[in-house]
Amino acid sequence: MLAGLREGVDGDVFNVVDDDLPSSRHFLRLYKRNVRTFRSIYIPHFLSYVMCSLWERYSNWSEGQLEPVFNRKMWHAYWKKTYYSNHKLKTRVGWTPKVPTSEGFSRYFEACRASGHNA
Repeated sequence: MLAGLREGVDGDVFNVVDDDLPSSRHFLRLYKRNVRTFRSIYIPHFLSYVMCSLWERYSNWSEGQLEPVFNRKMWHAYWKKTYYSNHKLKTRVGWTPKVPTSEGFSRYFEACRASGHNA
């Protein structure tokens, strides 16, 4: 909405993200600590990429015996480390987050506990 009120930002694209976004590992740790615990294992990015590549190769070799759902293209879409900056939004439009990330997480985890539903 702010972008519509500022001169010179027509057609620009902005990333609306918090300043202190956690990694997925950190978020999972917080979720387990605040909502419920469960077993999970960490798979390094390199290993997950190799596993997707092997799955893709087997799918091609077996002529689709296994659907190619885990492939390098999907790996890049879902698991490649990607970073976004809100610097442009802050400087050009004057945007600031109204709720800090930590407060947003607290509210989210509380809602998960209250509803009995999991993420």
